[in-house]
Amino acid sequence: MATSLRDNLTSSYFNAAHKLYPKKARRRIIAYVESYDDIAFWRTLLEEFEDDEHYFQVMLPSATSLAKGKKMVLMNTLNTAELGRSLIACVDSDYDFLLQGATNTSRKINRNRYIFQTYTYAIENYHCFAESLHEVCVQATLNDRSILDFNSYLKRYSEIVYPLFLWNVWFYRQRDTYTFPMYDFHTYTSLREINLRYPEKSLESLQQRVNQKLAELKKKFQHILNLLFRLLSQSADIVNAIDMELRFKFKRITDIEMCL
Repeated sequence: MATSLRDNLTSSYFNAAHKLYPKKARRRIIAYVESYDDIAFWRTLLEEFEDDEHYFQVMLPSATSLAKGKKMVLMNTLNTAELGRSLIACVDSDYDFLLQGATNTSRKINRNRYIFQTYTYAIENYHCFAESLHEVCVQATLNDRSILDFNSYLKRYSEIVYPLFLWNVWFYRQRDTYTFPMYDFHTYTSLREINLRYPEKSLESLQQRVNQKLAELKKKFQHILNLLFRLLSQSADIVNAIDMELRFKFKRITDIEMCL
């Protein structure tokens, strides 16, 4: 049972509060985010949906706590059942979109129309990606000379680490965060020193580490490997069918318009 005013800050509460304002006043929609770094991103995104009748206010659930993260937004501070037309949550997808309801958090995020997610691992994926890196280098060095083909390099990097990525997601779908945890995945897929004259050498070293881990996993989990091979064979069709950026933009437009 709610015992404080904060516990009663639900969408219904904000709807009722709006009725106290003049009829022509714009309705405020509170958007809770995970951290201070997320405020600018979601503010820029939601701003284009503001009109003469609605506007968004992006904030953290708690103004007095430095705690952050998805659990802070969805579990500790916010009862997701109380989200609605005047109160929404905006979070990073992490693996939850890919898990498709395999965990409690994934179910909350994917099934609640008032929870908006990035459909990428985090908001950083929209700021830092292959096509953007040359521009970042130009801004940092004031030099427009291109000495590394970021697109080709990162495409090959993705092709190398993708099999391990599937293993990592698979274990998380099984709620197993110990057999092949995220930090272990990072250990095998992180890039070490990159020689700009011979960038392919860093990829060759990466391939060796990935192959080593794949061989280890294959030996221990042959039955899972058979399933992963089927997933790999379908991955090209999945990637072509789902353009993450377009999915993020157009699905969010539809959902936001339905919520208004």
